[in-house]
Parts: sequence; structure tokens; C-alpha cells
Amino acid sequence: MRSTPRAWFGISKSWNPPVERVIVHADMNSYFASVEQAHRPGLRGKPVIVTADPYGNPKGRRSVVAAASYEAKKFGIKSGMPLFEALKLCPQAILIGGNPHKYAYLSRRLYQLLKSYSDLVEVYSIDEAFLDVTHTQHLFGGAEKLAFELKERVKKELGITCSVGVAPNKLVAKMASEWQKPDGLTIVKKEDLPEILWEKPVEEIIGIGEKRKLKLARMGIRTIGELAHTSPVTLRQVFGIVGEYLYNAAWGRDDQPVNPFPPSPKSLSHSLTVEKNLKTFEEKQALLLYLIDDLAFRLRQEGFKAGKVAVGLRFLDLSFKFKEVTLSPPTSNTRRLFAYALKAMEGLPSELPARLIAVAFSSFQSLKEEQLSLFEESSKECLKDKTKDEIIKRFGPETLFYASSLKIKPFLFKGPAATGLT
Repeated sequence: MRSTPRAWFGISKSWNPPVERVIVHADMNSYFASVEQAHRPGLRGKPVIVTADPYGNPKGRRSVVAAASYEAKKFGIKSGMPLFEALKLCPQAILIGGNPHKYAYLSRRLYQLLKSYSDLVEVYSIDEAFLDVTHTQHLFGGAEKLAFELKERVKKELGITCSVGVAPNKLVAKMASEWQKPDGLTIVKKEDLPEILWEKPVEEIIGIGEKRKLKLARMGIRTIGELAHTSPVTLRQVFGIVGEYLYNAAWGRDDQPVNPFPPSPKSLSHSLTVEKNLKTFEEKQALLLYLIDDLAFRLRQEGFKAGKVAVGLRFLDLSFKFKEVTLSPPTSNTRRLFAYALKAMEGLPSELPARLIAVAFSSFQSLKEEQLSLFEESSKECLKDKTKDEIIKRFGPETLFYASSLKIKPFLFKGPAATGLT
């Protein structure tokens, strides 16, 4: 759940939406687990847990649930739950190491599918998106037929199901997609608002988590209807500017546009908690290269080069230390990024065992601004990165990795044989 809902929902003072919009929210059901079941038919109908650490020990005491199939959710398993707790609830659950690149690839296919219904498609997360079909719904026989066709195409072309909400705005469309899961369709018409919302509990409003729910309960507010009939002045006094959002949301008001051009990321990060503590500098260096390699791939796919790299270590006492260095000039090349990251890690305590390593890139510049180098070595490195990226996009991240990462194979790599890149 988003902690700052006003970035996506709310009342704008500058944008004037059409009098009556038709917004569709498509949400893939248990995305990671559903993808694994689609690609491995033997898992269908069985409780499946996708672990958060795709290359660690799937039964390790530090692993958590990244996603659970609906068969596993029936046992009370939820995303973010420690894996040992999930296995107590469902000992027969099948554990799967996640594949981020596969999920991202299918997400891009989903985006292209959605684009066939409208030019106004806003990616909300890896497994959900908004479509503004106000001016295109008539081409498909109306919003309801469009939504049914969209669901069927997702099922046929991607092998997974999705739940769809159709409403006059983004906020209500997203809420509606939650009301019938899995594989559901809910249509909310403008004339049904706000009454259709008022019987729902307040936590169904995007942005109301446990803390806000508890604070509202102390005010005697448990339903959206009770929230709607609370003075906006009182809500502003208690919640600040968020109180204004909560009041408008309770009345089903939201005029934020579907934005097909979301702001560029300001940073990219990746961290990994290992099952066995990293004691030597060589082990830390090998894990650092693995993280840099993965993150550099993502950096290039986003079309950026980084101007800063930060490295952080979490130690046995759970203390965390990090160091950031500036790259001159900015780069997207894996080897150069690793060289700077190694320089940053050398400034951290090397004698202490580490249980987590984190890497972050920031100060981005567009790759389009990068000038070609006259030096042969630089050209070879760029060609190597490009070739490796194409192989990974086609065959997955386990197919190609730096040979030095084999030093920590017991910590990270499982599954089919892979090819080292040196």
C-alpha cells in the first residue's frame, strides 16, 4: 500500500477532467505465484509460495513470503510474512525461488496488451495499471465489454487471471478491483457514488493502513460512511493535509488524471540478506558483484547511467553502515560501477561478519546523453553489457553471471547450470 496516496489520487487544483470519465484498473491476481503456476502446470491448484530471496535458501530462517497463490492464502499466508511462520500454517506449501526478470518481462507484455485499448495507460506497479477509456470504450462496445475482453486476453495470452474495476475515477476503480478476487469484474457507475462506498470499512480507502485505521477507530470512525460525515476541519486537524484526501475519498472524489508518463526514478537499489553470514572480504566482494550486476542491468533497461553509487552493510548486531561515492564520469557499465562500489565498501568495517549487503545507484543521467568513447576497451565493455542484457532478457538471470560470484554459490545460486562471464 502506498504511504503517500496523494501522488496518485486526490483532488487537483489545476487539472480539469472531463465531465464523466471511464477509468479501468487491472490488477493481476497473486502475480508472482500465478506466473509460476502458469509456467509450471503441475503447480496449478496447489499452495505455492514465492520466496523474497530468489537465490537464497528457500527454507532459511531469514526468508519471507514474496507472494502466495490463492490456495496458500486460504491457510492465512500473506506477503511479507516470515517463511517459517508460513510453513507452520501450511507445511505442504511448495516453495519457489522468484525470477524478477521473468515477472518484469510479462509485465511489459501486459503493458503492450493494455495499450491496445487506450493510449492513456499508467503503470501503477509491476502487476497493475490504470487505463482511461473515456474516448475509446465505444470502439469495443462499451466499458463492460471492453473489461471482459481485456480479462479474457490476459488469461489467454499471459496464462494468468486479473481482477478489474471500472469507475468514474482512479481511486474508486482501484477499490472496485479488490471487491471480487480472483478473476473478478466490478463496475461502479457515477450515480452509485458515494453510497456504494459508505458501507465499506475505512481501511478499503487507499492510504489507510493500520495506524490510520486505529486513529480513526479512536474517533469512532469505522466505516467509509462515518468518515464521509465527519467534519473535514476535524480531519484536517488530526491528519494534516491527508485529512483532506480522506474526506474526499470517502465521497468517492478523485480527479487525478491517468498519467502515461510517470516521473523517472531518482534511484535504484537492491539488497540481499544471506542465510549464512559473510565473514571474509572476498565473500562480501563476490556478493557485491552479484548485486551490482543485477542492478546495472536494471539501470540500462531504464535508460540511465548513474552518477553516484552507495554500498551498505548490516552486521550481526543489526547495525547498518553505508558509504557513497561519486562516479566521474557517470556510467552504466557493470565493471566501472563495480569498481566504484568496491571503493565504497572498502571504507566500511571489513572485519565484521555481514548478514546483508545493499547497493543503490542515484544521480541519474540519460544514456542518450552519453558520448561514445574512442577507447577500444570501453567499447568492448559496452558491447559485452549489451550482449549480456539481451541473453538475460531472453533466457533469464540464471543463464549468465560473473564467474567470481561462484565463490558464494552456496549462498546464492540454485537450479539449472549457468554460464559464467569473466
